[in-house]
Amino acid sequence: MARKVKNINELLNKIKNDAMVYGLQVVTKDRIMPQIDLDRVTDSVLDHPVVGREADVSKIVNLLNCSNDQQVLTIVSIVGMGGLGKTTLAKLVCQEVMEKKFFDLKIWVCVSYNFDDQRILGEMLQTLNANMGGLTNKDAILQKLEKELEGKNFLLVLDDVWNEVSERCDGLKTRLVRVSRNTGNAIVVTTRSEQVASIMETSTHYRHTLNLLSDDECWSIMKERAFGNGEASIPLDLECIGKEIAKKCRGVPLAAKVLGGTMGGFGRDKEAWLSIMNSNVLNSSDNKDNVESVLKLSFDHLPPFLKPCFAYCSIFPKDFGIAKKELVQLWMAEGFLGSSSQDEGNNYFNALL
Repeated sequence: MARKVKNINELLNKIKNDAMVYGLQVVTKDRIMPQIDLDRVTDSVLDHPVVGREADVSKIVNLLNCSNDQQVLTIVSIVGMGGLGKTTLAKLVCQEVMEKKFFDLKIWVCVSYNFDDQRILGEMLQTLNANMGGLTNKDAILQKLEKELEGKNFLLVLDDVWNEVSERCDGLKTRLVRVSRNTGNAIVVTTRSEQVASIMETSTHYRHTLNLLSDDECWSIMKERAFGNGEASIPLDLECIGKEIAKKCRGVPLAAKVLGGTMGGFGRDKEAWLSIMNSNVLNSSDNKDNVESVLKLSFDHLPPFLKPCFAYCSIFPKDFGIAKKELVQLWMAEGFLGSSSQDEGNNYFNALL
């Protein structure tokens, strides 16, 4: 037992020493931490130009259009590994179908791990009528929702669904059919799980599996992130290096975005670009591991003053939501900002995006 205790103490000391390397400090029990929303938060707004998803958008839009007016509720699922751009694709689909007026209403709910039909119905209602937030009775929510949907058809996006319990999904679908008197309504579900897709979708015909991008498409994303759309030209030697790095993305848009952002911080420093191209960190044969490798490489190349700010975020649970201003204030309290100013903290935050 004494040896076990000794080993644990040594491990704790190692963790403490590793934390000091990244500028982390011990937080006492009486330190008041902010309340964290454990649910991931996404929305329907596109953040950046999208590359290589035109055919995917067209296929899903056609599925929604063909099903229109044939049944009360059609469910299309978008399936793929993390980092492929399922949420982005759903945003593109929303944009196109609303421009073409296929639906009267667009509703976006980020589900994440908490698949609670009352919460989803409540968020739907609040999207349609901001004054209806806070209702706690499910029947009251359903009655109000039925009134808001009267005479209209809707597109509902359920983003990042993980629930594999069919009864929960069936319960939500039953209630949506009950409050929707019109035909031509649709749900788009994004998920990593084939099991979730099989539970949610109308049929396998309505499942869209997202494929990897080409190397050229990854390079396009990297260029945009590194130099922006206004870049007139890139030296040929850098372009050749960049295209080699793009191959290491293995078709994953998230990897291309992260690497492009890292390379943008190097400007036109050829040696820095070569260091990424020659890095063994990116040689993983598995796409999931490769995304993690890209993130690690990006962290390794962060400026020293940004590393503690990034590492600090690891104290929060997965899929948390926190305001930018609040996070910057926490960095200030920890002494991570040189001048302890909100403006400098905003610059750090933007650099980490």
